[in-house]
Amino acid sequence: MTRLTTGMLEGIPADLVSYDEALKRGTGLGLFGIACNAAGVPKAKARRALLSTVAAVVPVTAGGGIIPGFSEAVREIIVHLGCRAFVTEKSDVGGLAEAVKNGADVVFMADDDLFAAFDLRRRRLVDNVNATAKGYVCALDALAGGLLGKAVLVIGAGRVGSACVRTLLERGSRPAVYDVVEAKARALSSECGITFEPDLKRALSRYSLIMEASGAPGVIEKGDVSPDTTVAAPGVPLGVSSQAVPLLKDRLIHDPLQIGVSVMLVMAACGRGEGQNIAERRT
Repeated sequence: MTRLTTGMLEGIPADLVSYDEALKRGTGLGLFGIACNAAGVPKAKARRALLSTVAAVVPVTAGGGIIPGFSEAVREIIVHLGCRAFVTEKSDVGGLAEAVKNGADVVFMADDDLFAAFDLRRRRLVDNVNATAKGYVCALDALAGGLLGKAVLVIGAGRVGSACVRTLLERGSRPAVYDVVEAKARALSSECGITFEPDLKRALSRYSLIMEASGAPGVIEKGDVSPDTTVAAPGVPLGVSSQAVPLLKDRLIHDPLQIGVSVMLVMAACGRGEGQNIAERRT
């Protein structure tokens, strides 16, 4: 998992409303709409679930340590969607105990390898990688007026890119994959039965719908952008050069945290995480 920096998180709480409004203008959905669509949950049901859910964000010191502003940014995104949330005063196990004692239904925790939302009521978890892929594929679907039967180039065959490929297949699109490490792209291509693209520049000239999940800066350059190019970029840092960004205008979706956390929250609050429901275990 790419480690975020404080610089990437600055401004998220203050800009949430304006970011959400811009997202809604571009996709017609906004953060809540994207989260519900990605989770496969009707808006009314999701709204009821969020109103009855308390979320806690627990700082974690493992690995590279606590990223200043991360827990607070996650909390503000959760609150923005209409759910009660708090950041625990303690970290790690002490923070988890604090969350449980204070009635948390969903607990968000992240280290260098995993960012997850734990649904304590149902013993389920939502992995940020899968939630982010679902959210960005949903956003691209909205920008493109649907993805059914359409070809999409996925740049990056890592965890997020692989999750994007599987989500695109679920939506009936025709993904192709490129990775700077050719063996990774070939393996994903073989596993999922999709097209392998060996030449990035050539591929960018042939695909107008792109999922940029490489986690490398400036992968898509000014000369790669056509009037039809549409990019959903879950990769961090942004894989679109500063010269190319203005050319994409409202055909670019990218943020460091907002879409992924929104989808995680709705999935966790509505019991759409991984694991066996307690009720299922008793039957």
